[in-house]
Amino acid sequence: MFDISAADILKGVFLPLITLFIAIVKTPFRIRQENHGKLRALIEAVESNKGERIQLLLFRDYMRSKNASLLELQQLLALPDAIRALELYRFTHSQQQILRVTPNGFMLSPRADNGFKRFLLSCRYFVQYLFFVSLLVLLPALAQLGMQRLGVIITPSSVSFLPGAKIANYGQLLFPVLLFLMTMGWLLYMTFKQLSQAGNTGAETRFFRYYQQALEASKARELLKQLREFLGTAAG
Repeated sequence: MFDISAADILKGVFLPLITLFIAIVKTPFRIRQENHGKLRALIEAVESNKGERIQLLLFRDYMRSKNASLLELQQLLALPDAIRALELYRFTHSQQQILRVTPNGFMLSPRADNGFKRFLLSCRYFVQYLFFVSLLVLLPALAQLGMQRLGVIITPSSVSFLPGAKIANYGQLLFPVLLFLMTMGWLLYMTFKQLSQAGNTGAETRFFRYYQQALEASKARELLKQLREFLGTAAG
């Protein structure tokens, strides 16, 4: 018998758990610091008027997307508070599910150009998410039932082949198992995809609201400036 002391338990169990907990807590702060560093590098490249290729590479690195375009960056930099716009736009990852960028600015696609359409789109993602989650829950039970009909009893601890079973050995069981694992992997991927699409749609909606407010504020400042110039000219 091995003598295990409390110090051994502390060293072998609690210290790794504490280290893991600290790493999990520090991760968001580390990611935020990295994003700030990437944003600072991008702004410095723009202010120093470096080449468009360098700016695009830095912008894609900040967005964590290879699909980000120079036109997106130009439209973001044209806003009064470009840094705030870049910070909000980063959450879209430049996926452009409902958002479109044109030389005239950002706009929503026809399928999401009003609140009701965006609500229907969110409902669609939610229904698809429930569908794939249901399949993830039901498929193992259906697969086990199918194996029983083929003469294979599968439990968490063992696999038994009944006499006269259509699948009589592990070699014949290999393909159904691989097919089951591939199907479960695909369902898991589709489940997370629905969550990602729903989250990205929300991020694009929030950015577009900010974009509209920024444009309205910019137009208001421009009108106020013109009014002051007119009053100054009239007074002179």
